[in-house]
Amino acid sequence: MKRWLVRSVGLILLGFAASLIVAVSIWLSAGGPPPPDTLDDSETISTVSAADVAIWRRRRSAGWPEQPDQAYWDEFSFGRSCRTLLAITGEFDRTGLTDDEWDRQARSRSFYHVDVVETGWPAHFLAIEFWWEAHYHTPFTEYTGGLQLGRVLLPKRVLWRGLILDTLFYAVLIGLLLVGASQGRARLRKARDRCPKCAYDLRGDLDTGCPECGWNREKETAS
Repeated sequence: MKRWLVRSVGLILLGFAASLIVAVSIWLSAGGPPPPDTLDDSETISTVSAADVAIWRRRRSAGWPEQPDQAYWDEFSFGRSCRTLLAITGEFDRTGLTDDEWDRQARSRSFYHVDVVETGWPAHFLAIEFWWEAHYHTPFTEYTGGLQLGRVLLPKRVLWRGLILDTLFYAVLIGLLLVGASQGRARLRKARDRCPKCAYDLRGDLDTGCPECGWNREKETAS
C-alpha cells in the first residue's frame, strides 16, 4: 500500500512538471504577448461576464471606464488563447466631417484594452494579463500577473481547473509509458534467458525461477 502511494505521488509530481514544461514551452514558442489589435473575423465576440468585470476592476488604472463594453476570444495558436476586454470612449459619427473636425474629435477618443492570455495543453492552466491604454494612438503597456526573468516574461497566474486536468493527464500518460517500458524490458530479458525482474542470467532455466531476487519462486517459498 505504501509503495503504491509513493508511486502515485511521484506520478502526480511528474505530471505537474510535464504540464508546466508544456505550458511554458507553448508560451515561449509563440513569441510573448500579443499586440493590441482591433476585432477581426477570427475572433468570437461574446458578452461581458462577471468574471471579465472582476478582472477589469481589479487593477484598472485611474480614469478607466467602470467596465468594458466588449469582450472577445481568440485561439490564436496551439495551446494558447486570448480573452480580450475593450472599452472605447469618445465615439463619434464620421459622416460629413471635415478632416479638421475628424482630427479634433479623434483626439478625444481613448482605447482601454485588457488581454488575458492563457497557455497550456490539453487545458490552459497558466495566464497573464496585459493592460493597454491609448489616447489618440499613443499606446503604453502595463502587464500584470507575470514573472520577469531577465528579458523573458513568463505567465504565473494559475488556473486551478486547468492545472488539475493537465497534471492528471500527464500523470496517466507517464504512468502508461513507464508500465509499457517495464513490460518491454521484462520481455527482452526473458528472450535473452535472463530474469525479467533483476536481469540475473538464468541460462535458459526460467521455470525454476531466479535465485537472486526470488522471481517465480513464490509458490516454492509458500510450500
